[in-house]
Amino acid sequence: HAEVEQVYQGVQRIDERARELKEGSGLKLRVLCSPSTGLEVVPSAICALNHLYPDSRIYLETQLAREMVAQLVRHEADIAISTLEIEHALLTSERLGNWRMVCVYPAGHAFDAYRTIPTRELLAEKLIGFAPDTPQGKLLAEWSETNATSIQPPRIEVRSGQAACALVASGAGISVVDELTARAWQGHRIGYRPLSRAPTFSAYAVRHVHFPLSALAQAFVERVKSEFASPNKLKK
Repeated sequence: HAEVEQVYQGVQRIDERARELKEGSGLKLRVLCSPSTGLEVVPSAICALNHLYPDSRIYLETQLAREMVAQLVRHEADIAISTLEIEHALLTSERLGNWRMVCVYPAGHAFDAYRTIPTRELLAEKLIGFAPDTPQGKLLAEWSETNATSIQPPRIEVRSGQAACALVASGAGISVVDELTARAWQGHRIGYRPLSRAPTFSAYAVRHVHFPLSALAQAFVERVKSEFASPNKLKK
């Protein structure tokens, strides 16, 4: 059944390609991205790409890493932008840039006076916490152990940076989220600062090894690289 399904999908792709060539609408890109990159980095890249290729058709979907793998392997997507490194025999990855964890706090908080938040001062705050099995939860646990400081039990616990930022904007406390999410949320309601000795992580463009990137896909990857390279506009 799986083999027949693969053949059927292949025939569908041939039919779609033939129709696109006949209609002159062959510029198409199917993009997957991690939720945090889908807030600002990827949308900005797609906006720029749409101006460069006004006749192109672009499909965007946010996915977790395991769903990205399945769709890329079946060639249901052309490219994925992932904040996690993906290892699979049929997939290849290209590093695009770095991101880090930052502290987000309500506008007017004392942390506004800092350029970098010391770890001990962060851990002394009542944090909006993350579930222990999330990357943020694991990171805070490691910092607590490294700095010999105990984290106060969170009054509020979440599983996503977007939810944490929404709570911070409502005045519920401070939190630690990925920089990509913080950049998208920054405004008059919240601020963010880098954390002392915070680790950096890489973001990747992932594709199927047997399907080279089209010119449109390559242009998209270059735009995403540019987004990661743009300097952060932190308040002084």
